[in-house]
Amino acid sequence: MRRSSYRHVRVPSFSIRILRDVLIGAGLDHLAAFQAAGLHPDVAETPGSFVTGEQELAFELKFVELTAGRTDLWVKAGYGYFLASFGTQGLALTTSPTLEHFVRASTATDLAYAMIESTPIINSQGVITGLRLEHTGAPPELVAFSVYRDVIGTLRSLMMISMKDPFPLTVAQLPLNEVSPELAKILAAPVVLGASAVGLEWDEGLSTEPLPFGDSFQHETYLREAKEKLRQFRLEQDWARSVVDAMKTTVDKGVLATDVAAALNTSARTLQRRLEENGTTFRQLRDQARFELATDMLATTNASVSEISRRLGYEEASSFTLAFKRWSGRTPSQYRSSPPARN
Repeated sequence: MRRSSYRHVRVPSFSIRILRDVLIGAGLDHLAAFQAAGLHPDVAETPGSFVTGEQELAFELKFVELTAGRTDLWVKAGYGYFLASFGTQGLALTTSPTLEHFVRASTATDLAYAMIESTPIINSQGVITGLRLEHTGAPPELVAFSVYRDVIGTLRSLMMISMKDPFPLTVAQLPLNEVSPELAKILAAPVVLGASAVGLEWDEGLSTEPLPFGDSFQHETYLREAKEKLRQFRLEQDWARSVVDAMKTTVDKGVLATDVAAALNTSARTLQRRLEENGTTFRQLRDQARFELATDMLATTNASVSEISRRLGYEEASSFTLAFKRWSGRTPSQYRSSPPARN
């Protein structure tokens, strides 16, 4: 999912809980991660609790900072993710009749509500022989951890649905300069480093073998439900996009709900109701508008951080710097010196 969408999607607090447990087990300051994400620790203890993608991102960035150099902890975190973590999408994958169905379902439903994009690997005969995972929208400091986590999570899923341990990969391509012994052992296949993206490949004959838990009827049912949820999310994002765009026109003068509602030809009360229905808040969308304007000015103008801060309606440049670091994990100056690829 692209970063602009990921920031607003609401997901169960599974990932927060998994990473929290790793930090506690390692004796690291897990409360610092909650503080960085603006979350109360109870969110990891309350069944049914949700967080935004922005909050999950902030938590993950702090997790990576706290675990710097501890790839053993990244491996441990990866083992916390499995198909049940992904709700209806996970059920669609669990009931896949074949690996071909698994790959097509995982790339069609945007399974991972994270900054990752999945595509099938197809050989010259048109047969699916693997899965490609790209982290193009992730902050640079998060990529290595994401590779560890997502590779292990994917392999766990493949092992579970095929009942093959280890899963028989023919090759694993990784966008890393080195790989830890723990991850190499899990992969149990030749590893190619320095790739542009993750590529997990297997023998083409495996793709059409019936899977032990495959059920065509259930798979199609869950897949349709997952696609409908994704469709609804995209419709909501279209509306959220309109709100953010309306906010951008008045952000320098202060963003008022009445002004945004008027720009969208609706009432402030209806605007508030739509925000609640879509699981977002006026403040979150205002932050999104400010973030998009800030990154654009940092990347395309020579305006100082103080000038950008003023244009975005901040009284103090320090307040803008703190907010920008909360949004992106970096200060405005750090972002300007090394901006990510723009989607």
